[in-house]
Amino acid sequence: MLTRMAAVRPATAPAEFPPPGFVTKLYPSCTATHAAVAELIALGSQAAGRAAAPPQAIRCGLDAFVPRILIPGLPDGPDAARFSLGYCLAYAALYGALGPEAFAPQAFAAGAPADPAIRDLMGRITIETDASLPKGPSGIATGASVTLIRDDGTVLSGRREAVPGSRQSPPCDADLQRKFAVCLAPVCDREAAGDLWRRLSSLSEFSSAGALLDALPAAFTLLGQD
Repeated sequence: MLTRMAAVRPATAPAEFPPPGFVTKLYPSCTATHAAVAELIALGSQAAGRAAAPPQAIRCGLDAFVPRILIPGLPDGPDAARFSLGYCLAYAALYGALGPEAFAPQAFAAGAPADPAIRDLMGRITIETDASLPKGPSGIATGASVTLIRDDGTVLSGRREAVPGSRQSPPCDADLQRKFAVCLAPVCDREAAGDLWRRLSSLSEFSSAGALLDALPAAFTLLGQD
């Protein structure tokens, strides 16, 4: 950032963001879960306005290699849950999001997810191999196909051909601002987070790095911090 403020562009600066192999994680879980979670949330939003009810079943298609880096069965705590596709999908289906609260210590009890609805839904999630997904730069498909069967029998299907936040599917400003607000939720509300986001997103308006640093104390006052 300081180099940019000095109007000097290093020769090693990436021509595009994110650079190859880099993923801006939009969820606090293993990157291998992200494409499926994003598509499931999108499918769930199609039924917005109807009475909320747990899905009847969820089917998810992945590259054959991906399940090897994930953890099957009921996760016994937050760390295991981040690598549990079943847990991440169940939480996202029931709550329409997958944020830090999904991995809080209080979300687990007696070596399993504390919410019985999550445990029940995990038993109705099927993970399959989808050989039709395009391979990424590593030779492994990072996308996912998802089928959501609702309680009334309605079937919704979709697919993501690349993990969201990657170069193949870069995050939009709204995605990044949403993540920024979620990360700051423990210390400020969305309005204050939005104000701080706008300050930090307007680097070009500062004449120098010093001017930016001078403005930061006022920005952090928004958070009630010294």
